[in-house]
Amino acid sequence: MVGWLCAIAPASGDRSTKPLPQTTSIDGRVVDQSGQPVPGASVTAMLQTGGARVSTTTDSDGRYQFPNLPDGVYRVDFDVTGFDLVRRNHVHVSAAAAGHANATLNIATLCDCVQVAGSVPLSMLRERAGQVVDQSGHPLAHARLELGIPAFVPGESQWSYADRDGRFVVRLPMNASWPLKASDSGFAVATVNVSAKDDVPLALKLVGADTVALPDTERFRRSCCPSYFFTHAGR
Repeated sequence: MVGWLCAIAPASGDRSTKPLPQTTSIDGRVVDQSGQPVPGASVTAMLQTGGARVSTTTDSDGRYQFPNLPDGVYRVDFDVTGFDLVRRNHVHVSAAAAGHANATLNIATLCDCVQVAGSVPLSMLRERAGQVVDQSGHPLAHARLELGIPAFVPGESQWSYADRDGRFVVRLPMNASWPLKASDSGFAVATVNVSAKDDVPLALKLVGADTVALPDTERFRRSCCPSYFFTHAGR
């Protein structure tokens, strides 16, 4: 008796392969209030829920492009020295439709700077570095920081913004703790009491929140005076 072993070869269309992620792009143009292009502006894009960022700069005509982005809903920051920062939210991109985000930048406000909290001697303060990140540890560019200084000026606070990598440097007391609040569009506010007692870098982690209520365009005023308690460049 002769036995036969039969093997059925799968058809070529039945091969199991992992689908490649869909990719698309975001592009746009940056101009000033008179409609003139703004070359060299820093443009940063990230998913509104957090994650890795991509950055580029505008060309001589104020144009930029982010190719090969995964599908999703993005926020795009436009930042250049001398102008207030603009953020575009709800930039939808998919394989079926690329995203577009233009920006008109306003010249940063000029002002006369008055020294505040000058009664706080620098000998009582020490610098401490930190970073604002999302729940996955990715930096949050331009997150807002607010330092309460009730020991010297009850109810008073100073604010600043993190830099493009979410980093900041703040002056803090050695023998007391002050509340430091971090916030960012689409993320829950985080507040911690901090001092300069140790040198461990500060890590303020923000958890994603509902982004539906965010406006399509946000404008952030660039601080026109140096801060007494924040010593990083920020924006």
